[in-house]
Amino acid sequence: MPRDEAGLPDSRVQWCVHVAGSSASRRECQGRRAPRKKGGRKAAEGGGKRPLVGDGERGAQRVDDLRLGERLRHVRRRPRADRLLGEEGQGFMVAMKTLDHTRPMISASAVGVSRRAPDESGAYAKDRKQFGQPIANFQAIQFMLADMATEIDAARLLARRAAWKQDSGARFTMEASIAKLFASEMATRVTHKAIQVHGGYGYSSEYPVERAYRDARITEIYEGTSAIPRLVIAAWVLKSYS
Repeated sequence: MPRDEAGLPDSRVQWCVHVAGSSASRRECQGRRAPRKKGGRKAAEGGGKRPLVGDGERGAQRVDDLRLGERLRHVRRRPRADRLLGEEGQGFMVAMKTLDHTRPMISASAVGVSRRAPDESGAYAKDRKQFGQPIANFQAIQFMLADMATEIDAARLLARRAAWKQDSGARFTMEASIAKLFASEMATRVTHKAIQVHGGYGYSSEYPVERAYRDARITEIYEGTSAIPRLVIAAWVLKSYS
C-alpha cells in the first residue's frame, strides 16, 4: 500500500482500507477525508501544514486512535489452542492466581516504605526541641514511635510467611491476602504518624516523610484495593467453618 513520508496511506480509499477492519468500520470510514499530500492545497489555518483527520490536537488524537484500532484489530484474533494460558474458559482464575504471586511483593514493598518512617521520625524527634528539651522526651512522641516499630515488625513477619508458603508450593491465597491487607494499611498508618511527629514540616517536601506517605498510600490501591483482600479472607474464613 503506497504511503507518504509520515507512513500514512496515500489516498482516501487506501486510508479506509488501512483503518477499517470490518464492514461496519468501512461504512463509518466512507466520506472521511484522508490526509492530504504534501504540497497540496493549503489549509485555511496552520500555515499550509497537511491536516490529519481534522485540524489541531483533536485531529492528531483521532489519527492515534485509528492507528490503535488497526493494531487491536489483529490482537482480537482468536489465539491458537497451543498458545492458551491455562485451560479454555479459566482466564479469570489464571488472573486471580497471578495476584496471589504479586501480593506478597506488595507487602514487602509496603514494609520497605514504612521502615523509613521511624528512622526519620526518631532522628527528627531527637533534634527538634520544644519547651527546652527534645520532643523525643515526650511520652506522646514515644508512643507513636513504639507503634511504628510494632506494626512494621508484624507486617514484615506476615510478608515473610506469605513468601515462605509460596515457596513451599502449597496454596497461599489466604496468607498473601492477609499480608497485603495488613502491610499496606500499616504503611499508611505508620507514615501518617511520621508526619504527626514532624508537625507542619512533615507536610513539606523539604522532609522525606511526605513522600513516604504518598508511596505508602498507593500500596492500598494496586493489586486489589483493601476491600478485595478482605473479601478473599472472609471467603476463606467462611469456607473453613462450612
